[in-house]
Amino acid sequence: MRILFVSNLFQPEVLGGYEIGCSQVVESLREAGHDIEVLTSNLVPKGDRDFVHPLLDCSIWATLRDMPRLAKLRYLVRREKHNIRVFHEVLRSRKPDIVYFWNLGHTSRCLAVLAKQAGFHTGLFAFDLGLLADDNDLWTSQSRLIMVSPSRLAQALFLRMAGILIARPTAGLPEFDFVHCPTRFLERKLKHGALRSKSWEQICWGVDTEKFYPGEAVEPGKILFTGQVAEHKGVHILLEAFSQLVRRHPISTMQLTIAGPLLDANYKRRLDALVEENGLADHVEFTGRVDRADLPDLYRRHAIYVFPSIWEEPMGIGILEAMASGLAVVCSGTGGSGELFTDGESGLLFRSGDAQSLAERIYYLFQNMEKTTRIRKTAREAIVNSYRWSLTVKGIWESVNPKSQQIQKLKEIPVLHA
Repeated sequence: MRILFVSNLFQPEVLGGYEIGCSQVVESLREAGHDIEVLTSNLVPKGDRDFVHPLLDCSIWATLRDMPRLAKLRYLVRREKHNIRVFHEVLRSRKPDIVYFWNLGHTSRCLAVLAKQAGFHTGLFAFDLGLLADDNDLWTSQSRLIMVSPSRLAQALFLRMAGILIARPTAGLPEFDFVHCPTRFLERKLKHGALRSKSWEQICWGVDTEKFYPGEAVEPGKILFTGQVAEHKGVHILLEAFSQLVRRHPISTMQLTIAGPLLDANYKRRLDALVEENGLADHVEFTGRVDRADLPDLYRRHAIYVFPSIWEEPMGIGILEAMASGLAVVCSGTGGSGELFTDGESGLLFRSGDAQSLAERIYYLFQNMEKTTRIRKTAREAIVNSYRWSLTVKGIWESVNPKSQQIQKLKEIPVLHA
């Protein structure tokens, strides 16, 4: 059985957990001997990987906001036409049994509709709610009939006519044969957002427990954050809480490490101001993006992991990695992140957006070392029992494999000429 994964990005060119997760699943399934191929964007280097097809045009890094309107419309039509054409070519040449969609953000959401129209068995691993957001699909966001101005109305009508000419399907959200979600929160939100699927299944995300494991005991004041350094991740809340802790618990070993890519220069200036105003320069380190190979050691050098997201976080890979590494997790619990541990047993919850609440929960860990030790031990056990990486791969394969018996391959797939 051949499975074609479709993702906007793929290792080594990734933006966040969605693309990293796709890459990990592909690697594991291929190592197990399964026939897996990947269609991704031309931002991804192919190297010597015959199974990777970096053909899609992806607008993640495109500076479309500053483009003149006509140039933007030309780009959109050219990009959408190109993506539709190469998608059909890959389907025709590779003849997959299943087309398994991952992150389609900033590519072409219509590809999922096209696969279904061509008679393929389609699935989705939903790591976030991006498929529901029109802003993640440039064509859809620019072709909405919003009566803001005559020029905007003309733009929407132009794209709708162009869509007919390039055979772009008019259907909005695609319908899948199956959808996999790592949290119940995501499944509820996707269903509420009118995403349709014949079947839904929760596939718990996992961690490689042979790479992420506890190290030697470290000072309790070593605190870690990993992830995108962005406002919706609540890093400013963490800094505010940390400043309270330093004043309340003034020891030289207090250290906060903020590890992850910076997405907004203005936000970084805001964080730098917080560090300076509170005299935290000797206690806070911004590492920038950390290579995944270095993450296990980074976790083992810390005692507490903070997940301060203020938006509805779909899941939280960092939480699982920290638990596997034996850190005590303190989490806002927004979205699906609170499903990953039991408050008071394998982690602690604090009130989202409340720096004082966060500071109190961390201080509680400082003052109750015996309880902290139990939390760290219980967290590791929970990962080993329920969130091992092998269980994730096994769950995905067992879910998609029986469906291969129902598939009738399409004899001819339409050829779209440039």
